[in-house]
Parts: sequence; C-alpha cells; structure tokens
Amino acid sequence: MSTFARRMIGAALLDTRVYEEVEADRRGNGQAVVVVLLASVAAGIGLWRLSAPDPLTLASLIVGAVVGWVAWAALTYLVGTRLLPEPQTNANLGELLRTIAFAASPGLLR
Repeated sequence: MSTFARRMIGAALLDTRVYEEVEADRRGNGQAVVVVLLASVAAGIGLWRLSAPDPLTLASLIVGAVVGWVAWAALTYLVGTRLLPEPQTNANLGELLRTIAFAASPGLLR
C-alpha cells in the first residue's frame, strides 16, 4: 500500500502515529492538498446533487472547501500559538495545514 493511501486510512482511523508522521513530513504538503481536493470534490458532488446541478456550482463548492481548509488552519494556528499557547507549544502553519488536511480523509465517504 502506498504511503499516501496508508496515511489517509490511518488518519481516518485516528491513528496518532500517522498524524505525527504527517506533521513532521515537510514534503507532505502535496499529499495534503490532494486529500483536501478529494474530500472537497466528494462534498461538492454530494451537495451538488441536492442543488441545481451545474458545473459552476460544483466548482464553487470545491473552491469554497479549499478556502475553508486554509482559513481553518490559519485560525487554529493563531488561536493555538498566539492566544492560548502552552509553554511547550511549537507549531507552524505548514504542520497545521498538513494535519488538518489529513483529518479530512473520512470526507471521501461522502
């Protein structure tokens, strides 16, 4: 099984080792973006079928999900590192983007 698939399954199963691995892998940003895109497409298709099915609606739902991912990671970063940090807090935006992206893995089931 590829590292990517193993990571997605591990993240969906809430395996802390996978999240630690993803957090530490600075080269995993591409995989994180793919997870978010796949989950966004799945969510977009699910919502698209409930609304007027036109390609522009699907595209806007996908873009909205990606923008939401970045915004959520940035907000989490600001709250966790600036407003409520613990003495041992050590995080950067890239780590949060990767871990939050892989947390979206179960979204493929939509």
